[in-house]
Amino acid sequence: MIRIFTLSVLLFSPACFAQHEGDVGLVIQDNQLQTAVIADGQYLIGEQIFTAAFGDSGFDFFTQNPGWDAAPGTFAPGATFYWSAVSGLKKYESGLGFISTPATLRVSFSTVSVTIGSEPAEGFPLQVQPDGGFHKHVNYFLQGQNGAEPESGAYLLETQLSISESGIAPSDSVFVIFDNMAPEMQLEAVAYLEDTLDPSCPFDVDGDDSVGFADVLTVLADWGCDSCSASDVDGDGVVGFSDVLGVIANWGDC
Repeated sequence: MIRIFTLSVLLFSPACFAQHEGDVGLVIQDNQLQTAVIADGQYLIGEQIFTAAFGDSGFDFFTQNPGWDAAPGTFAPGATFYWSAVSGLKKYESGLGFISTPATLRVSFSTVSVTIGSEPAEGFPLQVQPDGGFHKHVNYFLQGQNGAEPESGAYLLETQLSISESGIAPSDSVFVIFDNMAPEMQLEAVAYLEDTLDPSCPFDVDGDDSVGFADVLTVLADWGCDSCSASDVDGDGVVGFSDVLGVIANWGDC
């Protein structure tokens, strides 16, 4: 997963700030709402992929995780938080990736609810706390087609988050992969999505989206260089024989 920056946060008493590891942490960085994983009292900014499991509270096909969590002072008091599903619900299939599914996901909070099917859907607004913090857990309920039980597997919800503050851009896509009685499939789905979101090709030395003869020539031209990070594909600090071997082993389009 992509973790760009670590922001330390103050630890408040549970009465005023409940940090839940596994929640979608919320911060404002570079005039954009950004998401973070919460770990050991820190927000690791840049995280896009989060996980949850239906049945984690004892009720089949239901979870309240992950929540959304921001420290006091993150937002302007009285601001409004918005979320939306930017694509329809999808199910992971080995060898195929994420594909459409007849299942639906009902998302609710108090008296409002939205059902996400095969198309994008607008969510509902939620109010920021008076202290500028935010901590909400909505209800997620997975539903099968025509009232049938949903199939076991890993389900993907892609969302975008925003805040009603002038000059603050919405988040990049935020992905939640839900496990429905198939934890190994969830792990596979997470790995697949990580690869999809990180299309880097470290052996493509010349940046033409393929690894080939031109990359070998570039590595040879930089032979012995201790400051040529692009050609030092194995990261050992100097361009040499192992870098040539790495390029050859990864020959072809990225």
